Amino acid sequence: MKGLAVGPMTTSEYSEWWVKRINDNILGPKVQARNKALEKSLTESQKEKGKLKDRVVELEGSLRQHRSRNSVVELKASLSKIEEMKSKIEGLEAALRNCEVQIEHLEANEGRQNEQLHYF
Repeated sequence: MKGLAVGPMTTSEYSEWWVKRINDNILGPKVQARNKALEKSLTESQKEKGKLKDRVVELEGSLRQHRSRNSVVELKASLSKIEEMKSKIEGLEAALRNCEVQIEHLEANEGRQNEQLHYF
């Protein structure tokens, strides 16, 4: 029997593909520079995002302050209207009391006049 030589069963195309694959996994200077630029851009974007978040917090606080001020202004306006209405009510109550007193006097006069008519 003849001896069979056993070796790697590869073709030249496979060997070339394998070498290319290994070389593709090694980052070239262009890719490294691009990665550094992307990392720098990412870092700057994250810093900007942090600044924007801080600004949002600041603006939310400012909005709360303005809403609070608006509420105070609205409450003062409402209080002013209430005071004005109280004043009008007091005036109307005084007028009502005067009318009631006049009615009592008129009723008393009517009663006297009726008595005088009975004597005639």
